Amino acid sequence: MGKRGRKPLGKAELDRHKSRWAAYAHDHPEGPPLSDSAPSWLGKFGKAEWQRIVASAEATGVVTSWDYAMLVGYCEAWNEFVLTVHQIKDDLERPGTQSGIHPLLKVKDSAWKRVSACAKELGFTPASRARIDIVNHENEQDEPDSQAKFFKLG
Repeated sequence: MGKRGRKPLGKAELDRHKSRWAAYAHDHPEGPPLSDSAPSWLGKFGKAEWQRIVASAEATGVVTSWDYAMLVGYCEAWNEFVLTVHQIKDDLERPGTQSGIHPLLKVKDSAWKRVSACAKELGFTPASRARIDIVNHENEQDEPDSQAKFFKLG
């Protein structure tokens, strides 16, 4: 089975490529800040991760309110991963525990795969951050396009 194709372009990439969607992505408001909207049903570790990453991710422009669902999925998977790791550790420290493969290892691995996938999509990994071109629209100046530059020089 083949791959599904390339990932969709982000807002910064659309602006850089001056595609027909750049104006749409640029003109639509980003919505309320994410830092005020952590879901109440997130677990303790998920809420802690939300507070840890949202402020810096919003400040850099990597995460916007458009990414709310993906961010919730990331924090929920992180909460599940940490709880599972603690449960496995507690089970192994209990006297009389059988050696062998713990039944929760598959749950832990599944949660980690979801954490990794969401982190890559949101730009939380070093490799994904290197590919993100963060555009600050407030500091941009109107530059003439390349055709106008060409004809102006001649």
